[in-house]
Amino acid sequence: MLPDNISDEEFLYRRIRVENQWDKQNDRPSSAAFKDSNGLSVDRLGERTEQNVIISFKIFDPIAIAKVKVAICREKLCHIKYDPITSGVNANIYHTLIHRSTTKIELTDGQAKYLSKNCSTVYKSQ
Repeated sequence: MLPDNISDEEFLYRRIRVENQWDKQNDRPSSAAFKDSNGLSVDRLGERTEQNVIISFKIFDPIAIAKVKVAICREKLCHIKYDPITSGVNANIYHTLIHRSTTKIELTDGQAKYLSKNCSTVYKSQ
């Protein structure tokens, strides 16, 4: 397991469905990629390389993968919650959630837009 405390310098990675979460006009993730009523599911980098993160996500093609620094999330008062999945087929010790706050789950439109404008795309399938 990884430490519960996530540094501001760590990166979080989000798998994005190109068909409905991609802003084609600006060639970048749309704010819809950062909205989920169940909490925004991401993977933290942990001790892996970015290339290992990309490889683990690429099984879901066609996708894009965006990364955002934890500090960017916290600038908009997002709550970062380490949430490892420890059993089953989908076990993932890197799983983390981004919530609106400590008491609310879904990000506001403003938070989602901010993350979409301040993330970097590290992979996009053709």
